[in-house]
Amino acid sequence: MTVDGPGVAALLESVPVGVVLVRDATVVGWNAAAEVLYGRRRSEAAGRPLIEVLFDPADGPAVLETLARVRAGEPWEGNARVRRADGVLLVSGFRAVPVGDDGLVAWVALDHVDQAMAEQERAVLLSAEHAARATAEEALGLVEAVVGSAPVGIAVFDLQLRYVRVNEAFAALSGLPPEEHVGSFVGEVVPLPPEVAADLRRVVTTGRHILDREVGIDTTAGGPRSFQFNFYPVQTTGGELIGAGTTVAEVTALRRAEAAREEMLAEARAAQRRLAVLSTASAALSTTMDLDEMLGRLARSLAPAEADWCLIELLGESGRFERAVASHRSAEKGRVLRATMLASPADQGGDGPIASALRSGKVQRFVRPQVQEAFARAAADRRLERFPGVEDLRSAVVVPIRSGEDPLGVLVLATEGDRLLGDDDVDLAVEVAHRAALAVRNARSYQQEHDIAENLQRGLLPASLP
Repeated sequence: MTVDGPGVAALLESVPVGVVLVRDATVVGWNAAAEVLYGRRRSEAAGRPLIEVLFDPADGPAVLETLARVRAGEPWEGNARVRRADGVLLVSGFRAVPVGDDGLVAWVALDHVDQAMAEQERAVLLSAEHAARATAEEALGLVEAVVGSAPVGIAVFDLQLRYVRVNEAFAALSGLPPEEHVGSFVGEVVPLPPEVAADLRRVVTTGRHILDREVGIDTTAGGPRSFQFNFYPVQTTGGELIGAGTTVAEVTALRRAEAAREEMLAEARAAQRRLAVLSTASAALSTTMDLDEMLGRLARSLAPAEADWCLIELLGESGRFERAVASHRSAEKGRVLRATMLASPADQGGDGPIASALRSGKVQRFVRPQVQEAFARAAADRRLERFPGVEDLRSAVVVPIRSGEDPLGVLVLATEGDRLLGDDDVDLAVEVAHRAALAVRNARSYQQEHDIAENLQRGLLPASLP
């Protein structure tokens, strides 16, 4: 078979994968995709030994042995080391098939070239049709070898959008042999969504290209997958429009990697936000020894940054709740709830979440719809019908504030709407409660020492001035 005819040359230039034609271990054909993939121009490769142009010398005997088997009619597929023109050594996948009966071998790279080859990819079937008409039986074997071995899906449709030709990669979408697609309408064999037929219809109507159309397909194996389609008109040598073609490249792994990356970035941003909240909370606990001011600053550092609501209650020396703060993005709601909490302290013997966390020393966590029932029990412990201003709660966590085994109070975080407290948010609340316990104990010790010193100073003063 001749490899320098216009039909064969046009075909080689149309395929979006690197193709090297070899006869007697010498390069006799080298397409544009091979130039991009291997970094070597056609003029630099043609007429030179294949081993010298592509492969590491150490791999020469194995490559020559493979060539001999392929010339004998045994196709081969596998990996081989390739040395680019710039000296970089990489591993590339190949499929080698005999073309004709005169010793010509087609080495087809299974690696995709980059997007710079998109124009050749879009024109592959149109050029293949031209080459087939021009070279007839001479080019048929080469067409089947290259198109059939291409790692991208290729399909051609007539003007009625019936399959005319598909390759193995495209047929894999349905799990049926390529020949069982021919004659069927688009969408009948491969589960293509309606927008694919709509794009093909536009191409056969307008003769225009439609590029980089991403489509989701629920295939028979592997579940939903993502593919990138390119659509282009198929014309005769005289310019008559006779159909439309499409090339299909799967991008599922790329989209999954992008989704995983976005998820990791979101987790990193959330972790950074929680660290900032913890830093602010720590500053609130360490900048004052006045308990009411300390608790107010702490509540405002947690809501609305970490949750929509933050409630803090502390036990007094009497063992009853004596201090309370409430923070919400609505300052008025926070003031109303704080006044209610001070006026109606919780019964520590009740069965609400605050009393339960205080007695057990364990975190109480609730999500919708349990969170509404939990807050109803908490309101009942205060002899209230409901907590004022607390509606549409999505989740809540009640964390005991303890110094060793001694209960000091509780920290409550709650969210509204679509906001949900996760495991990391619960861990943050537990850490804040631990730091709050240390700060409260230090503030009370400071206040006791201050009171003692003040009483001693007063005791040293004379009863009356002379």
